[in-house]
Amino acid sequence: SFDFKLTPIRMTDTVNTNWDITQITLDWRFVYDPKVVPNDAVQPNEFEIYFYNDATGDYEEIAYPNNVNYYESTVLNGLRQSTDSYTSSISYPTEVNIQRVRIVLKNVGSWGTETFLNGINIYGHAPESEVVCAKAQFLFWEYSASLTDDPNNEPVEDLNNYVYRDTGGTYIR
Repeated sequence: SFDFKLTPIRMTDTVNTNWDITQITLDWRFVYDPKVVPNDAVQPNEFEIYFYNDATGDYEEIAYPNNVNYYESTVLNGLRQSTDSYTSSISYPTEVNIQRVRIVLKNVGSWGTETFLNGINIYGHAPESEVVCAKAQFLFWEYSASLTDDPNNEPVEDLNNYVYRDTGGTYIR
């Protein structure tokens, strides 16, 4: 599983808020290998997405649009089809106020040698019910998703240059 801790969103000098996640995308790649038989068999690659509930102290699984929480290759003329990129988009229309997201990839051992996960994107903004804006001051968010082994990595605010630097990498436990 991947546990993501999202950086709080700065509202004012004294107020921060969590995130309202609106969409998560998983970008899949499938490369056909004729050695994997039968050639028309597909293996669904299932995943689960959880949001951490601060009130209960537990992760809670989200509801999936059309109950789709898997990716599988397509079959055409009896053969699995390669694809460079197929995006599973999971939209979440209900406002949430969270800082942690967990994505669990199920039965990874059954994926074989053909399926790859190119990337994960998490989209969101400050929850509208939590927005505090005495005056608008926009900052450029410089962000690095490269991995780091430093669990204490902290972003740096450079308010003189209107930059929020979160470039030390992403820690995944």
